[in-house]
Amino acid sequence: MAIQTLVFSTSHKGRAWAGDSRGILWRSTDAGLTWEPAGKVKSGIRTILPDPRQPDAVLVATDGGIFPMTVGGRPASALLASAKPGLTALTRHPRFASLMLAALDGVIQRNDDGRRWRRTGAFLDLVESFAYHRKGGTVYLCASNELWRSLDDGNTWVKQDKTAYGVFQDPLRDNRWYGLQSSRPVLDDGVGFMKFDRSLPTGKAGDVALMVGGSDFVALVSKSGVFYRTFCGVDDWSPIERYSEDGPSDSVTAFAVDPNAWKTWLVADERGIWRTDDVAKTWKRVAEIR
Repeated sequence: MAIQTLVFSTSHKGRAWAGDSRGILWRSTDAGLTWEPAGKVKSGIRTILPDPRQPDAVLVATDGGIFPMTVGGRPASALLASAKPGLTALTRHPRFASLMLAALDGVIQRNDDGRRWRRTGAFLDLVESFAYHRKGGTVYLCASNELWRSLDDGNTWVKQDKTAYGVFQDPLRDNRWYGLQSSRPVLDDGVGFMKFDRSLPTGKAGDVALMVGGSDFVALVSKSGVFYRTFCGVDDWSPIERYSEDGPSDSVTAFAVDPNAWKTWLVADERGIWRTDDVAKTWKRVAEIR
């Protein structure tokens, strides 16, 4: 078992969520200091969307479909069921909570009212994740070997010349995006994704496992377990010195930055969930979920 996703709620301070490969949803009400099981579905949880209107309600994308979950409630029927187990992805419009996009079985579907889904695209490659512009309109779709973009909230899609995965928007600048190509950081400043790894070492020490955005910075963890940070748009990755031996291993599976406290990060590996409150210098294991 492994934690596959970690996410903070941006609407309810202190709420954090984790999903594991057994389909267990975990909840924290104190920004990751303590955790409790909050529900279970039949297959592994890959994406969690906190409900901006209800602090204890989420949508989860699993290997078997898209499900609503409420802490203390009974398991609900699937909003979308997958015909066969596989990668699924899910995202919500940043301003209109009822507008959602989902991907499963190679098909992209859009939901405008929380009830009805309609197909807007089909893809040969496995879909891994969406990345929504914070003002809406633009959405990126990361597939296993392709990158697609929509400029109309997912109604139509155009394949991009340069591929990337793990795409996310710059925390400060609307038209700047980050992603990964062959485990190396790339940046799109309006002309397509370009290399953004000049200051990273070569080999495993500089190859990226996961990359995320913070308040005014971008952080990553390499496949050798080293954490790096740089200011937005600046290719000057600095390794973060760890003050203690204990902390996440080199098998990090999920990574999240608290939107209300930029020094607080959550990271999951094969031993559980770790939290830092000083930007990865010292770590505390807050959940032995494995």
